[in-house]
Amino acid sequence: MGIYGNSSLREVGNVLWEVAAGLWEVGGVLWEVAAGLWEVGSVLWEHAAGLWEVGSVLWEVTVSLWEV
Repeated sequence: MGIYGNSSLREVGNVLWEVAAGLWEVGGVLWEVAAGLWEVGSVLWEHAAGLWEVGSVLWEVTVSLWEV
Protein backbone atom coordinates (compact mmCIF):
# COMPACT_ATOMS: atom_id res chain seq x y z
CA MET A 1 0.00 0.00 0.00
CA GLY A 2 1.24 3.43 -0.88
CA ILE A 3 0.61 6.63 1.01
CA TYR A 4 -2.83 6.93 -0.68
CA GLY A 5 -3.99 3.47 0.32
CA ASN A 6 -5.00 0.51 -1.78
CA SER A 7 -5.50 1.47 -5.44
CA SER A 8 -8.33 -1.05 -5.93
CA LEU A 9 -10.25 0.50 -3.03
CA ARG A 10 -9.71 3.90 -4.60
CA GLU A 11 -11.06 2.58 -7.90
CA VAL A 12 -14.14 1.18 -6.16
CA GLY A 13 -14.63 4.54 -4.47
CA ASN A 14 -14.37 6.32 -7.82
CA VAL A 15 -16.92 3.97 -9.37
CA LEU A 16 -19.30 4.48 -6.46
CA TRP A 17 -18.84 8.24 -6.79
CA GLU A 18 -19.71 8.04 -10.50
CA VAL A 19 -22.78 5.90 -9.73
CA ALA A 20 -23.90 8.40 -7.09
CA ALA A 21 -23.43 11.29 -9.55
CA GLY A 22 -25.47 9.40 -12.15
CA LEU A 23 -28.25 8.73 -9.66
CA TRP A 24 -28.24 12.41 -8.70
CA GLU A 25 -28.63 13.27 -12.38
CA VAL A 26 -31.52 10.80 -12.78
CA GLY A 27 -33.15 12.22 -9.66
CA GLY A 28 -32.94 15.71 -11.14
CA VAL A 29 -34.63 14.55 -14.34
CA LEU A 30 -37.36 12.74 -12.39
CA TRP A 31 -37.90 15.88 -10.31
CA GLU A 32 -38.38 17.91 -13.51
CA VAL A 33 -40.82 15.32 -14.87
CA ALA A 34 -42.78 15.37 -11.60
CA ALA A 35 -42.92 19.17 -11.68
CA GLY A 36 -44.23 19.04 -15.25
CA LEU A 37 -46.88 16.49 -14.31
CA TRP A 38 -47.89 18.68 -11.37
CA GLU A 39 -48.38 21.59 -13.79
CA VAL A 40 -50.49 19.43 -16.11
CA GLY A 41 -52.53 18.19 -13.16
CA SER A 42 -53.13 21.76 -11.98
CA VAL A 43 -54.38 22.80 -15.41
CA LEU A 44 -56.65 19.76 -15.65
CA TRP A 45 -57.99 20.49 -12.16
CA GLU A 46 -58.84 24.05 -13.21
CA HIS A 47 -60.62 22.76 -16.33
CA ALA A 48 -62.54 20.23 -14.25
CA ALA A 49 -63.61 22.97 -11.84
CA GLY A 50 -64.80 25.06 -14.77
CA LEU A 51 -66.74 22.16 -16.23
CA TRP A 52 -68.29 21.53 -12.81
CA GLU A 53 -69.49 25.13 -12.74
CA VAL A 54 -70.98 24.80 -16.24
CA GLY A 55 -72.65 21.54 -15.23
CA SER A 56 -74.13 23.16 -12.13
CA VAL A 57 -75.60 26.01 -14.16
CA LEU A 58 -77.04 23.59 -16.72
CA TRP A 59 -78.55 21.55 -13.90
CA GLU A 60 -80.19 24.62 -12.41
CA VAL A 61 -81.60 25.58 -15.82
CA THR A 62 -82.89 22.04 -16.33
CA VAL A 63 -84.57 22.01 -12.89
CA SER A 64 -86.11 25.43 -13.54
CA LEU A 65 -87.51 24.28 -16.91
CA TRP A 66 -88.81 21.07 -15.33
CA GLU A 67 -90.74 23.08 -12.72
CA VAL A 68 -92.42 25.24 -15.38
